[in-house]
Amino acid sequence: MLTPIQRLIVSLYAGGDLSHVKSEQQADNCGDGLLAFLVYEMSDLDINDEGDCYELETRLETAARQLEALRRVLTARIFP
Repeated sequence: MLTPIQRLIVSLYAGGDLSHVKSEQQADNCGDGLLAFLVYEMSDLDINDEGDCYELETRLETAARQLEALRRVLTARIFP
């Protein structure tokens, strides 16, 4: 069973294409590693807690920054 914040993520991710995912196990087995990461990364957050909502934003920003940094490095190595 997903938490409310995980359900929100699943319903919005990829335009709702994976909204059939109803558990962490299904997220892990859905074939989309990024969705599985997001579901697990946000598993301890409460959508009704303002501090957790800010934490959600921080975690998403951190992940986006790390992915962008990796993209830049990989692109520079592949297309020097």
